[in-house]
Amino acid sequence: MVALAASIITKIFVMLMIPLFQRVSWVAPNYNDQLIPVSAGLMFLPGLSVAWLVLLVAGYRQVGTALTLAWGFALLGFLDDLGGQEEHGGFRRHIKNLVQGTLTTGGLKALGGGFLAVTAAMQLGRGWLPIILGALNIALSANLVNLLDLRPGRAIKSYFLLVIPFFFIISGVSLPIFRQLAAVGVPALAVIMVLAPYDLQSSVMLGDTGANLLGALAGLHFLILNNVAVSILAFTVLAGLNYMAEKISFSQIIANSPVLTWFDRLGRPE
Repeated sequence: MVALAASIITKIFVMLMIPLFQRVSWVAPNYNDQLIPVSAGLMFLPGLSVAWLVLLVAGYRQVGTALTLAWGFALLGFLDDLGGQEEHGGFRRHIKNLVQGTLTTGGLKALGGGFLAVTAAMQLGRGWLPIILGALNIALSANLVNLLDLRPGRAIKSYFLLVIPFFFIISGVSLPIFRQLAAVGVPALAVIMVLAPYDLQSSVMLGDTGANLLGALAGLHFLILNNVAVSILAFTVLAGLNYMAEKISFSQIIANSPVLTWFDRLGRPE
């Protein structure tokens, strides 16, 4: 019922906000230079907030952390959408700018995201190693989804690729952890499925707002799972992919692979 309510609320806001964004010209060119509503990731927040507040009252304290992360990372991404459209680069570029005394919206996003990730890890982590790994995985996951979000649907598909392993892992976890993961993941899935068709059809652009939010929530799953071995594996993979993104073009890799190209275009009209 909570997930259904989240999806209904999201659908209502999508129907209201797309025309509003168009009327106020809150649009940006997509990869085909079509002007479409940007920062549509904001549309995730109403449905998620209602669902998670209900679950928080019901005693699922993890959703309080999820709610803070969602709003915090979405607003940091929105600032980047608002004033950082011409900025490019990952952590290295942002850190270099900060060392040189230049605070860009990307640098603010890195600092703010780091603070939010550490705060979440301290709230839910048990022991210094899970806290460190949890914070790193949230930050790296958010950055990775941002870097991959260069075509319609990529942010959402990246989210699913990051959380799919949990469908196999959760079969061996305790019932309390399963419930915690479900309390965070099921409402997220409900609102994502509402927005996915609009994103894939290039009716809206999730922007850094949506990519930031989705990446942070994907990373939160590793923290809630509270398995050091899984967290180390996740950190290794996420760190490696973030490093690769600094050196090579994922878009080029996708274009050179028939399988990846098929998956990338899945659901898109082209």
